[in-house]
Amino acid sequence: MYFIYYENFIMKKYVLFAIPVLLVLVVVAALVFFLVINKREDVNPDEAVDTTSVSITSDGFEPATIKIKAGDSVTWTNNDDRTHHVASDPHPIHTDLSGLESDNLSPGDTYTFTFDEAGEFTYHCHLHPGMKGAVVVE
Repeated sequence: MYFIYYENFIMKKYVLFAIPVLLVLVVVAALVFFLVINKREDVNPDEAVDTTSVSITSDGFEPATIKIKAGDSVTWTNNDDRTHHVASDPHPIHTDLSGLESDNLSPGDTYTFTFDEAGEFTYHCHLHPGMKGAVVVE
């Protein structure tokens, strides 16, 4: 009888220990998943390229940061085999720059937006929020 009680005590001890460990593992896994999905490549205005066209590829926006003058337009071209959607930050509400939001862009589609005022405007792909870019308007 003592042996059966001892085995039950050991089993309960392991179960009581395993539950918090599993909860911690689930929380850590969820955090890692969230960070990977929302991986943000920081955009650096010092690395801005003077251009008015951006290529959308499986690696992201190329170049990731561009520099233009007020009144210039930027054209994004989807050169990927997936659909993309250019949108102003922040995700998912797109309120930093009113109007900077394309429709879904199928492979080969383009979207053009005119930047009328100076500033630094960040954007992302609404369908792939880890894809980030910036337009520096002088």
